Amino acid sequence: MRGDVFLVRHGESEGNRAGIMQGWQDVGLSPRGIRQARLLRPWLAGLRVVSSDLQRAVETARLLSDAPETVRVDRRLREVHLGVWQGRRQDEVMGLPEWAQYQRSPTTFRCPGGEALSDVQRRMLEVFREETARGDQVVLVSHRVAIRTLLVGLTGQGLARVHQWEIPNASVTRVVLEPGGPAVIAVGEVPDSL
Repeated sequence: MRGDVFLVRHGESEGNRAGIMQGWQDVGLSPRGIRQARLLRPWLAGLRVVSSDLQRAVETARLLSDAPETVRVDRRLREVHLGVWQGRRQDEVMGLPEWAQYQRSPTTFRCPGGEALSDVQRRMLEVFREETARGDQVVLVSHRVAIRTLLVGLTGQGLARVHQWEIPNASVTRVVLEPGGPAVIAVGEVPDSL
């Protein structure tokens, strides 16, 4: 399993529980999210862990790591900046004409005041390359849209396909580094007891 990368989406946050679009908002885990993160530890014990700097990801990383003091933080693993959508209810945003535009054209859409998915993908691929250059197994704790942008980049698909994967809270997506390039072998897996 040398060189495996485990992409972990943070556990349920208070914002997820409340149906809030979070983006770069710094929100902690809900009690359920804390339980979810703890259940990941047996799957990922002994591995090096790098986390987004947002609280919900850092908390997840420290709870799943058997050496929480060694968790390294990298802000490039952050979620997409949602601009004017941050802090708004998901159901409210999903009713906006801009939401439909985002769903139809994720490649070119940029939320006002926010970040384009191509920018997220660029920073996620950069971190992935740096962390995999070491040749060991690593856990990267990040966020749903950020992980999706990385996956389409690794598989050579365009950002138009970014919504194809379901990445639940506290899920693990496994990427194996093959001689021909990265291979995504499991997407969005969660422990049975979640």
